[in-house]
Amino acid sequence: MSSATASAPTPSRGVWLPAAVIAGIVAAFIGIANFAVYWLGGEAQKAGFTADPTPVMVEIAGEKFAIPGNMIRFADQRQEGRWDRLDLVVHWPSLTGYSERFAAAFDDVTPNAPLLFLSLQPRRDQVDSTTRLIGLYARFFQEGDKPGPAGLVSRDLQPGSGYDSEEVFFEPGSTDPFSARCSKTGERIVPVTCLRAIHIGDALAVSYRFRKPMLADWARLDPAIRMLIDRMRIRE
Repeated sequence: MSSATASAPTPSRGVWLPAAVIAGIVAAFIGIANFAVYWLGGEAQKAGFTADPTPVMVEIAGEKFAIPGNMIRFADQRQEGRWDRLDLVVHWPSLTGYSERFAAAFDDVTPNAPLLFLSLQPRRDQVDSTTRLIGLYARFFQEGDKPGPAGLVSRDLQPGSGYDSEEVFFEPGSTDPFSARCSKTGERIVPVTCLRAIHIGDALAVSYRFRKPMLADWARLDPAIRMLIDRMRIRE
């Protein structure tokens, strides 16, 4: 049996996700566009950043959080209240917001910028990256695994699938595999990035973007993000 056959997830006939997938694709493109704007470089990145870690009390998906102000990416979101979506940016691996200590990292436009961009919003469907891997991406895989970092493998997607310029990295042989979709090549102002979506608790969806070299830390990413979200949750 070839390695391609052995490691590729089998598409599930029980997973039918057209509306959810379309919505996910649209959201991903919007997120990538916003990401491109952010990475215009230099002082443009620092606009709106604050080193003030004073917690901002917010409610998302029916849960209350105290989020340090220097983690909230946009100045107009540093307001208490109920949010349908909140965007954060944190340094990796410290999981801290903007500060003078890590200012260089937040202004880094190289392929190795150690930042995580998180979007928190109510869960609107059951589609996370693992579901999307099995129910969508695997249908368009081209033959042949390519070795990836830290035990991951990657697959190209078929021409005409809508993902020609991307590749999917995933954990082979797992029943609940890590997976992330990454652009194959970057542009001068937008280096190669990867996207992953996870569910936390009963109602919260978290999507996060990161530079491709951070795939080497893939096994640490989900647990760290879950711990960060849990740490900010207000328990009443």
